Amino acid sequence: MKLYIYAESEELEKIRPTLHEAISQWLDDDSTKVEATAVNDEEAGPVGIHLQVKKPVHLKEPLNFLQRQAKSLKCDFVLGCWFDDEQDREDICFFGHEEGKPDMFEIACYIGLE
Repeated sequence: MKLYIYAESEELEKIRPTLHEAISQWLDDDSTKVEATAVNDEEAGPVGIHLQVKKPVHLKEPLNFLQRQAKSLKCDFVLGCWFDDEQDREDICFFGHEEGKPDMFEIACYIGLE
């Protein structure tokens, strides 16, 4: 399943460089066991990650990492999935500073991971 997790904040342009740098470092860390890519360090558009998951446990590490970023940067994230065409996507849930901690099992159930 192809997923995206993008930052949501009124201060997005202000936190963009810090968030993108944190994501890049996390993905470059040898202990990170996630198939993901950082998204957009440019001036416009979403900032976050794209990832491929096959099992619910594949959500744990990225959700925990991004929840920590949400607390420190005071932002929220939207998690969603792409369908056949990458233009056709659906937001699934929000989590973060205001929205609270994501429920990995609820998300996995909703998107059909077993």
